[in-house]
Amino acid sequence: MYVYLRRCFPALLLLVAGLVWVSVGICNELPVVNTAISDDETEVNSIERQLKMALEMSDTTRAYQSIKEGLARSAQIGNEVLVFRAHLALGRAAYSCGNYSKALTSFDVALEMAISSKNWGGVSEAFYFKALVYDKLNNEAKLLSSIRGSAEYIDDIRNDSLSLVVSSYIGRVFFNHRQFKSAYEISLKGLSFCKTDKQTAQKANFLNFLGAVCDEWGLLLPALEFYQKSEIEARKSGDVSLLSMAYNNTGLLYKKLHRYEEALGYLNKSLAIDRKLNDTVGLSGVYNNLGILWLEKGAYNKALMYMQLSYNLVKSSGDSSLISTAYNNFGDIYFAMGKVKQAYFYANLSVEIDQRGHFEPDLSRSLQTRARILTSYGRYNEALSDFQKSEKLCLSNRLTEDLAELYKEMSNLYHSIGNHALAFDYLQKNNAFLDTIFNERLLNQSVWMSVEKSMVEKQNEIEGLRVESRQNEQELVQKQQLIFRQKIFQHSLILAIVIAVVFMVLLIRSLRRIKLFTMKLRLQNVDIDHQKMQLQEAIEKGKEADRLKDNFLATMNHELRTPLNGIIGFAEILENEVADELHKEMAQSINQSGSRLMTTLNGLLNLSQVERNMVEVNYTIFSLTEMVITVVDRHRREAKDKGLELSLQLPGNPIRVSSDETLIERVIDNLVDNAIKYTIVGSIVVSVSDYKSALGYQAIVKVKDTGIGIDTENLELIFQQFRQVSEGLVREFEGTGLGLSLCRSYLTLLGGDLKVSSRKGGGSEFTAIMSALWEDVEKPQGRFVRRQLSSEGLPTQDGDLRLVLLVEDDDINREFALYTLSGHYNVVVATTAPMAISLAEKYHFEALLLDINLGREMSGVEVLQAIREMEGYQAVPATAVTANALKGERERLLKRGFNYYLPKPYSRKELLALMKLMLPD
Repeated sequence: MYVYLRRCFPALLLLVAGLVWVSVGICNELPVVNTAISDDETEVNSIERQLKMALEMSDTTRAYQSIKEGLARSAQIGNEVLVFRAHLALGRAAYSCGNYSKALTSFDVALEMAISSKNWGGVSEAFYFKALVYDKLNNEAKLLSSIRGSAEYIDDIRNDSLSLVVSSYIGRVFFNHRQFKSAYEISLKGLSFCKTDKQTAQKANFLNFLGAVCDEWGLLLPALEFYQKSEIEARKSGDVSLLSMAYNNTGLLYKKLHRYEEALGYLNKSLAIDRKLNDTVGLSGVYNNLGILWLEKGAYNKALMYMQLSYNLVKSSGDSSLISTAYNNFGDIYFAMGKVKQAYFYANLSVEIDQRGHFEPDLSRSLQTRARILTSYGRYNEALSDFQKSEKLCLSNRLTEDLAELYKEMSNLYHSIGNHALAFDYLQKNNAFLDTIFNERLLNQSVWMSVEKSMVEKQNEIEGLRVESRQNEQELVQKQQLIFRQKIFQHSLILAIVIAVVFMVLLIRSLRRIKLFTMKLRLQNVDIDHQKMQLQEAIEKGKEADRLKDNFLATMNHELRTPLNGIIGFAEILENEVADELHKEMAQSINQSGSRLMTTLNGLLNLSQVERNMVEVNYTIFSLTEMVITVVDRHRREAKDKGLELSLQLPGNPIRVSSDETLIERVIDNLVDNAIKYTIVGSIVVSVSDYKSALGYQAIVKVKDTGIGIDTENLELIFQQFRQVSEGLVREFEGTGLGLSLCRSYLTLLGGDLKVSSRKGGGSEFTAIMSALWEDVEKPQGRFVRRQLSSEGLPTQDGDLRLVLLVEDDDINREFALYTLSGHYNVVVATTAPMAISLAEKYHFEALLLDINLGREMSGVEVLQAIREMEGYQAVPATAVTANALKGERERLLKRGFNYYLPKPYSRKELLALMKLMLPD
């Protein structure tokens, strides 16, 4: 770099000399400015600095005293503008101290001075500061009077930054008082004050607020247009929080228009931004909106999931109003799901919180929710009382749309009671309010159109004046430019020659370097192309490997499950029916080996689902305490056989969680099984507890053993797939090494975690952490019993048994099914597809059990389609029996015409329970 500059130094010297020459020539033609400043101007500048510094002081007492001194100095020199500014500053200082009476006195003096001197911009400022005081004093009448005065003269404020602040505040006050026309007009003015490209964030804020005004005003299409413009400006400004707000508001508006897919898209965009920013307030709002959207679409489980996520965030904020809203939404969801008791519980909580906090609009809605639930219970008097209370709140808070919905619900209530006259009266009230709402929207539309027209006319008038002013300015500038160009033409010509010479020299040197750089770049491009080809080949190989893996899993799933069904089934039969103890032990060994192989196969399939993010999560509310009791009881015999003590420690009250019951049970079962497996002597303690952390209310399940323990450096190794502390042919314990990896994956998916503490030879303690549903309020008492399939209570047939067709080509599976169903049903067997179709033509079967894989002739799906076309078989229940238990197979077969789905291997209880569903008594 130094050598390059040294070589270019002569050319640069010539360029500098030329620029100096031009500068001297231009400066000689410019007028001489008198730089002398009067003493009065110095004093004014000093006072202005004093007032500014005083307003920035943290010590309010010192600030107030300094401003009073500045006011005295301003009055002494007789500068009215400065005296006006001093009075405003004095009022602001008193406002900061909380002395509102002094603040109002100073602002009134400033207002009188501004009016007398016709300083209309100052009038707007004084009214604005008075409005701030009245806002603190909760004087609604004087607050509205002050902001109207400020709005009238806001165009005369010469400070654009202050104009933005004032217009924003005035707009929000009008909005809060539901004066949407005034809010719309002042916000349009505020938008016009954003004149520079650096004010895109302010533009986005004003556009978003205009959308909110139109939304509440009932002008949905203009609101959508403003939200979309706000999105554009937010993207220009780079402020992702503003962009998230625009996405959220657009999504809510599309939901109002019942365009749910578009609404879902925008809400998910907002959710992604808030997650990236870790904005808990934004996240709770978006989760709540998504929950309401899915509720309206009828997807209640999704609605419940998103509402639970919103509640978890709102609960930590401590905002009673938001917590009440969440409880009310829970009530709506559970009521829609038909779970009336849970709906009433949440609605009642919402009403209690709103009553304590005096949240009247929220209380009106929560009372309506509780009243609807009470109506469904048949508790009409209590429901009527809630409806009447809600009616008073709607009338006092002007909640017109809520009142229309309330009258509709009250009409339904009186209709249920049998008082049809009152039901008709309230239905008429509902219709009258709907007409009122419709007419108000039409009126709002006409008012908005008139405002738009007047604003356009005013804008055209202002634009005309601006055009005329610009034309005059352009003429003056053109004359000045013509004279200026004539003066500098000769200097520019010389400068151009010098620059051209310097440029040619530099160009020649640059061309040489560019030639060398181009050669190097071509060589690099060749290497890059070669690397791209290698990368593409690697991608193709990866895709082929994924395809082969899917095919392998599907094939092995079928080929292993089919023989396992026969092995486990007949082992179960032999274990129950063989009298010889030695043979019974052999049958038990066969059954245990088959179950172990089945566990390995399920682990591989579960691992594949986790890796491909295909695990389905079904949230339900269940008792974690009851589940742990069930799992521990399941392992007591195994622990007893090894001589281990298995104990259980439970909390005083049951703990309930909202999660996937199946996945949580797998985790607890695996942890207890591992503890028994790796403990030679000693004990295992399973404990259930709960605690409140920074993340909310959580449930804890600990499994502590006195087993072999784990070295500290190997603690994370046990959570890796196919890894154990002892590996290879000489390992001490059998297993695939998938259990703990799947447990952590499941808990992470459900918002929890799995931790371990251990030391070699000193035992281990595994801790499963998950979110609990409630804290300390009104914990439910009692035990929660989960439903299980059972074959008990099957009817005994005295006469002819019901006719069932079994289509199965595997000998072992066929014999197992026949053995299980004999004595309960009259089973006819077909081993091929043509035989099944022939038998269906000859006899009329009441139920069909069809194996899907029947060889190359026809599949079980094709057999079902052929039988369905026969007369009398359209409504006969049919079950698909298959060894393909991969994700999506059940849904595919049900769409193809089957009524039920039975994956292999299955037990006798499962088969008999299925038959009871197909052929009830």
